[in-house]
Amino acid sequence: AATFANPTPIPVNVSKAADALTYASAGNCAAPVSIYSEVLPFNLGTRVIFNADDGTVNNRLTANIATASNKYETTVVTATATVANITDSSQALTAGTLFKCASVFAENDVRQYVNGAADGTPDVSAAMPTVTTIRVGNYPNVGVELFGTVRNLRGYSRALNALVLQTMTA
Repeated sequence: AATFANPTPIPVNVSKAADALTYASAGNCAAPVSIYSEVLPFNLGTRVIFNADDGTVNNRLTANIATASNKYETTVVTATATVANITDSSQALTAGTLFKCASVFAENDVRQYVNGAADGTPDVSAAMPTVTTIRVGNYPNVGVELFGTVRNLRGYSRALNALVLQTMTA
């Protein structure tokens, strides 16, 4: 399901630069949204999987691999302040190994799932920023590209429930 108001067909607005996919919307990306992907990282460190932003790093919804822990991380930043940050508490990711992940971004409901399990502590107080661009594989102007493959990326314009997310990521 589309997450944008008045969407333009993706092939028209997609650009590929620096090995990142970017989709600029004609409208705002409105929460709630659930993002699912299968990721095969070739190396680890800070690596962006999915990012929705306003053209800056100040307002964004992000799913990435965290630098120090090599774990999946879901982050919400509003007006330069991090309002939600969930890092997978149990599963370190391995370069060259496929993992399935999902993040839910909704007002007062930010969650993540990795390989069939809920991960980290959900955030129940996060406000959502206004974002207009979806990027796969990079932040704007920061240089933390994903070195690997993102496949089967899916977006849903609702907060999927726990059973659906556990089944999808198993």
